[in-house]
Amino acid sequence: MSFSVHAEPASLQAVEWQWGTLFLQDYVNSNYNFMLMDVNGR
Repeated sequence: MSFSVHAEPASLQAVEWQWGTLFLQDYVNSNYNFMLMDVNGR
């Protein structure tokens, strides 16, 4: 019982970290493409 309760938050934390990384990569890629468009637009 103790192991099950302890293991659940760890896996949730791993999933949150994975989604956070994907979101961060998507955010950086979007800003990078926007900057490229801005530079090319001038």
